[in-house]
Amino acid sequence: MALDAIEENPQHIAIIEILSLSKSNITADKIRQLVDENPNLFFDFYEMDDFKELAAETTNRRYMYHFPVHTYMEIRYLLAFPGLSAIVLGEPLNMDLLNAAQLIRSNQERGIEIRVYPAIGRPTIYNDLGGDTGISHFWILPQHVKLYEDAGLIDVIELMDENLARETALCKAYINGNYEMSLKYLFKNMDSEVLGSFVDEEWVKKRQSCNRRCLMAGPRCHKCEREEQMFNMLKDNPHFLERALDKKEEAEREAHAYTNLYESSY
Repeated sequence: MALDAIEENPQHIAIIEILSLSKSNITADKIRQLVDENPNLFFDFYEMDDFKELAAETTNRRYMYHFPVHTYMEIRYLLAFPGLSAIVLGEPLNMDLLNAAQLIRSNQERGIEIRVYPAIGRPTIYNDLGGDTGISHFWILPQHVKLYEDAGLIDVIELMDENLARETALCKAYINGNYEMSLKYLFKNMDSEVLGSFVDEEWVKKRQSCNRRCLMAGPRCHKCEREEQMFNMLKDNPHFLERALDKKEEAEREAHAYTNLYESSY
């Protein structure tokens, strides 16, 4: 059925998920044939051995490994396959997102996509110890997706949930490109009351280039925790919170105006 639809609409990009070649009625040779015949057809493998069989022997970049990778060595391992088309970065990512993106894009001619799950975090050791509410997870608000895209850090966001109603709500939020309610309702494994409207670009840019020390032992930057503490201090005084949000927006406008004035003077 899926293959018939692809043959009828060859101009459409399609990704076929392969749970297991050994349990499927499609063979590796048939996949190679389909890839040769359909320039917009890609395959997403759930089993590493299946991915390796197809991606190791070709420069036709149409194959990806379904599950997220988390470390520098895992990224380097996948990059060694010439048929790789995309990498999914997952949580906990034990390196700077900026460095991960630079590593993946180090061979620009390959055009490897960076995919992320912006609304699915993973509990950290600090959650287990009661050290935070999950705010230090990897997460991207709908209104900030373009900031990550423009910085070259991500290409594709993937939204999924075992609860279909929640998945539908996620899709609507990211399509609309805005979310102002408590973060805990949008992001899994998070118990934060911080409002999406409270998260400004300065915080976003800090998260883009953080070294993810919050997920490991040792020094931590505490930026996310400080922002959350500030919000919690303000939330019981709505007028104070409203004024604080206005001041944050005013500061952003002044910063942009100063930047534009500086650039226009040259």
